[in-house]
Amino acid sequence: MAKPQFKGVYTVYKKERNMDYLDHFDELQACKDYQPTQFDVKGLNCVEHEICNFKVLLGRNRDSSILENCNFEVALETLGDNSGDVQVYRFGHWACGWLEVLLVSDKGSEELRTKAGEIVCSLADYPILDEDRYHEKCANAANELWENMSPEHRLEYTRENRDTCEFTGFKDLLSCVRKGDYFPGDSFEFAEVF
Repeated sequence: MAKPQFKGVYTVYKKERNMDYLDHFDELQACKDYQPTQFDVKGLNCVEHEICNFKVLLGRNRDSSILENCNFEVALETLGDNSGDVQVYRFGHWACGWLEVLLVSDKGSEELRTKAGEIVCSLADYPILDEDRYHEKCANAANELWENMSPEHRLEYTRENRDTCEFTGFKDLLSCVRKGDYFPGDSFEFAEVF
């Protein structure tokens, strides 16, 4: 049996130089055509949920990375509450537990569709919508993982990665390894790997 390939859960869009933001919005996949994997039916029951006139901007699932979750949250906040023209559609999925897709109505205001187009273009230029938030989420995840590791595993990690671990002194090293006060290395690499 073929392994499912998720489409549209996190898509990096190509930015065409001669298109404006509304054109980029119009290029987004329509909800009625959205199919998470080749094994799913198209449309997300859009007729039943009255979301056929929506475009799929971003998506995430149970297994999404910190970056994908961060971008989803930033995009949702950027679009704001627009009286039903922005919706998060969440549903269970046989392969990954659940999916959430961020939908924007193609009947929404020009300002809203322009914001969505800006998000598309921003992701085409650089994969992080809010670098400060992403850094904070990575640091928090790394610190949480570090705190929950056993002292033996913290010591092993520190030995294997001594070139990336920074301590102010021996006392700091002991405290960090024994108590797990904070993660001493590159939180982006550590948080995304685990």
